[in-house]
Amino acid sequence: MSFGANHHYLECIKAAYEFASGELLNLIKEKYDLMGKLRSIKHYLLLDQGDFLVHFMDIARDELLKKPDEISVEKLQSLLDLALRTTAAAADPCHEDLICCVERSTLIKSLSMLKDLQINRAVSDSSDLEEPVCITGLETFSLSYKVQWPLSLVISRKALTKYQLIFRFLFHCKHVDRQLCGAWQIHQVWSRNLFHNL
Repeated sequence: MSFGANHHYLECIKAAYEFASGELLNLIKEKYDLMGKLRSIKHYLLLDQGDFLVHFMDIARDELLKKPDEISVEKLQSLLDLALRTTAAAADPCHEDLICCVERSTLIKSLSMLKDLQINRAVSDSSDLEEPVCITGLETFSLSYKVQWPLSLVISRKALTKYQLIFRFLFHCKHVDRQLCGAWQIHQVWSRNLFHNL
């Protein structure tokens, strides 16, 4: 077979590849609303719109204070759905794809296991990390997102896991922020009472 014939076949394969890739990209962007899904992930997993989370933390407080084995994921999911329906998130058509999860390990342990998987160690150093004796849903709560094929070609399980880890960190920061605000308010009340009693 001559070089010219090989070149012709390569050009045909390249043209077919570019056509198929372009059609798949258009399908994902237009029919399956890739940009809408990415915006939704930004809203919920990166807390771009955090009003739903504040409401959720208020109504799910008792459940989140339980140990991971005692938490009802179904109850958390219904509370999350309620928080989404009663905040600005209700306007997002993708909010129904959000799922509650309760992990079995803390964020530090999860990050350590992920690091060990990425560098393919035969013996994991993460076994040296001991979990705290009393962890609650506040340390193990996470959100996930339903991603159907063909969107899963772009929003892979690996990418979602990284988003979840970021969410867990932001969720913990939000919890600490709320605790600090509560402590500050109590301090202000005590200060005012002490000042009036002088």
